[in-house]
Amino acid sequence: MKAEPSARSWVRGPSVKRPVPATRRSRLAGMFLLVIVLAGAGGGVTTYWDHVQRYVRFDIPWLRTGTEGVAAAPNITEPVPLVRPSDIAFARARQLQADGRLRDALRTLESIPRTDVLWPQSERLRAEIQQILLKGPPAPPSQP
Repeated sequence: MKAEPSARSWVRGPSVKRPVPATRRSRLAGMFLLVIVLAGAGGGVTTYWDHVQRYVRFDIPWLRTGTEGVAAAPNITEPVPLVRPSDIAFARARQLQADGRLRDALRTLESIPRTDVLWPQSERLRAEIQQILLKGPPAPPSQP
């Protein structure tokens, strides 16, 4: 008696375990795990470099924790003087007054705001220049 092929098709053969190919998800998980482990190892070496350096004989400059090789910051005790724009304008107005350019000195004094510390001094200088302008030029000496 020959068995018909259709009759035996329902019988299973011996189970053979085949290796399951790695899926994309398992590859990504493996890569992620590798990155985490390497980052942790790098962070540990960076954090504990003083202790690691006892056993390792090479030097990495950016991992130094001491102050050897680092230049000391200069000790500045005096603050740097700040020159305000109103200081410059006031000094320029004084120079213009001394040169006899009174109208230019008045225009320069207009740039000093009322809220500035130099406002009272600039007002006194402005009044002084205006008085000179109101007096007019000196009269030429008369000829006898």
